[in-house]
Amino acid sequence: MSEAEATAAAEAAAEMAAAGSAEAAAIVPGDVPGQEASGDASGEEPAGEGPATGTPAASAPADDRAGGSAGPPPPPPLGGAPPPPVDGPPPSGSGPEVPPTPPKPPKPPGVLDQLRRTIASGRRLVDAHIALAKAELGVILADLKQVTALAGIALALVLFVALLVPIGITLFLGEWLFGSMGWGVLHGTEFSIGLAVILILVALEFSRSFLGTMLVVALLAGVVTAVLLGSGAMNYAWTSLGDSILTGVEPGIRPLVTAALVTGITFAAVGLIVGARSAAPGGRGRGAISGLALGALGGVALGAFTAISFSLQVGIAIGIAVTLALWPIISAIPLRNYDWEAFKARFTPTTTMETTQETLEWLQRIQERMLPGRRS
Repeated sequence: MSEAEATAAAEAAAEMAAAGSAEAAAIVPGDVPGQEASGDASGEEPAGEGPATGTPAASAPADDRAGGSAGPPPPPPLGGAPPPPVDGPPPSGSGPEVPPTPPKPPKPPGVLDQLRRTIASGRRLVDAHIALAKAELGVILADLKQVTALAGIALALVLFVALLVPIGITLFLGEWLFGSMGWGVLHGTEFSIGLAVILILVALEFSRSFLGTMLVVALLAGVVTAVLLGSGAMNYAWTSLGDSILTGVEPGIRPLVTAALVTGITFAAVGLIVGARSAAPGGRGRGAISGLALGALGGVALGAFTAISFSLQVGIAIGIAVTLALWPIISAIPLRNYDWEAFKARFTPTTTMETTQETLEWLQRIQERMLPGRRS
């Protein structure tokens, strides 16, 4: 080879090396995995050139094949495409892409597994409904307790008012009409007890006309008592009688002593007679003595009471008390001869029992007629 041909070949190789170095420098460091920055970033010269002459290093391809340090890829041939990056994905169009393997479908559950899941779901559904019912019932019970408590308090207040009003009225009337609330207490007590007795007598089928008659008798007795005591007539009568028969007694207590003696003797005699007649044949003496003692004590107390001089208000209050006490007492006198068997028969289903007995006898007669040889 002549010297001119050698020089032309060297210049062609230098141009090819320069073109490859320029293309390698255009690649951004870090785009290719495992590739370090070129000598431009570190201040070193490209590995494909000589230090001074620009002659390509002949040992670079040998170093790459030998597994040496990674350098820039070899320059592509003139007019060709650049090589793919090291360790990068293959260029587009280099070959067909392999699709990923689809996962295997899950194994369908068996019949027993489906049955277990269905039962578990049903249990959860039932448990949910039970929990809902418990929660709702808890709210309802809480509201019911509150309503019951409030209703109980309201009922207690109504009962309190129902008791307070009549009690207050009786006390007020006793204080306003008769000067003392004690009369209100006495009249209210007698009225309540007397009305209770009358209601029991009505339940025992006492005649309402009889009860009305006894009320009239009690009213007359109360009016007479109110007139005699409220007008002072009894005190005046005992004073006049004492002035006639007990002149030796002090005038201040003469009406009281006279009334006690007269009424005591009178009631003792009445008690003696009543006690002797009401006692058994073998105990008439003891009955007479008991009647005498009770009559004497009652007469003395009644006489002493009637000898007191009362005001008109107090006399009327006493008359009302006598009426309220006397009405149930005289109305209950027929209870001594009351037919308790008739009262018991009212609560016995006599008609049903008799009808049932007749039906059983009729069936027995039919049985005997149809089956003559069979006896029940």
